Amino acid sequence: MVEACAAPPGYVDNNLDCNDANNAINPTQIEICNAIDDNCNGTNDEGVIETISIAAAGPTEFCQGGSVILNATYSGTSVQWQKNGSNIPGAIGASYTATTKVIMLA
Repeated sequence: MVEACAAPPGYVDNNLDCNDANNAINPTQIEICNAIDDNCNGTNDEGVIETISIAAAGPTEFCQGGSVILNATYSGTSVQWQKNGSNIPGAIGASYTATTKVIMLA
């Protein structure tokens, strides 16, 4: 144990700050949706209600090979587009182009 009159640089005088390496994570912070315990209370993202709204930039009914751009407005820090409950690899932007497959008939 080290005793001193003042905390050395980079240290605090109490054990309330749960992440000394990141000054944005401390008991005075508001919890945001980021899978981190921002306010040091032992729970990640408690009380955070995420909202997302998706709007099509065109018709959503089209022929094979057609597409529509979908735009997301959201309150979280990121987006992951999914199809049938599975993540679409690389689809992490606010916009996503949904397309239909072209079926080749023999």
